[in-house]
Amino acid sequence: ALIPRVLVGEGALKYRSQFMEAWPDVHIPEASAAHLPRASLLASQLKELSCTSHLSPDAIAALEPIYVRASDAEINYPDGFPSEARLFQ
Repeated sequence: ALIPRVLVGEGALKYRSQFMEAWPDVHIPEASAAHLPRASLLASQLKELSCTSHLSPDAIAALEPIYVRASDAEINYPDGFPSEARLFQ
């Protein structure tokens, strides 16, 4: 069974119509709170999808996020953390 596409975030809201046109089966939550970057909200959306889409626990456990931007650490420290930061490890 295919795992449905779920899009969240500002881009999902801003480009909702384009995403819906490209992927008619995409799920973009209506609740604005679902688009805030909080793991607890993602978990609640997965729970809702598992009930409506019959996702197995194994399928949910296999989900991985797709990041469209490098993390702040990768941007700010492309060569690794400065030596001073290692003093606090």
